[in-house]
Amino acid sequence: MLFPAKAGTNGMLSFKARVTGRLAAEANGWPIVVPRGHCDVRSHAGVVSLSWAGGDGVARSIVLAAPRFEEHLEAGAVVIADPVELCRPRVQRVTWSAAGFTEMA
Repeated sequence: MLFPAKAGTNGMLSFKARVTGRLAAEANGWPIVVPRGHCDVRSHAGVVSLSWAGGDGVARSIVLAAPRFEEHLEAGAVVIADPVELCRPRVQRVTWSAAGFTEMA
């Protein structure tokens, strides 16, 4: 399992990927289809989020359970852009201010 779902797992993966097949989820009863193309992927504590820029320039995202995301990887619907990225250590700091979250890599 690439994305551990164990309680107490604090590792976070962040990488670029490409959606090459059908990838859909449901949010509040509405279907969300992720368009083919580039996306950012983050995993933490058994969930995986995908984010991308919509055609209207608005950021969009979905959250999937890690096993569901792995099914999409195995089926080839999602391809990791640079697998070496998963092996590189990445220090990430997130700070909070009145303006919201600020992320620094």
